[in-house]
Amino acid sequence: MDGILECAVIPVSDPKWGQVPVLCVVTNCSEEDILQYLLSRLAKYKVPKRIVYYDALPKNSMGKNIATNPYTADSYITLFCSILN
Repeated sequence: MDGILECAVIPVSDPKWGQVPVLCVVTNCSEEDILQYLLSRLAKYKVPKRIVYYDALPKNSMGKNIATNPYTADSYITLFCSILN
């Protein structure tokens, strides 16, 4: 989607479903535009339940998004869960 600079989808604990996807994004697009785009391409259950906007996503020393690394993803999820709650 044009206008999205960076993004990461992370699992967040949910009492009903166990885990739900949350989109962390660096963009100037509106939430409505993003959801409309995603709903046109994904099944409804795959669409993130929340969208959180950031100026920049956390990266490791090599410049990689730390959410994609299974060894650091837990700390990344904990960070975002504390922000969301």
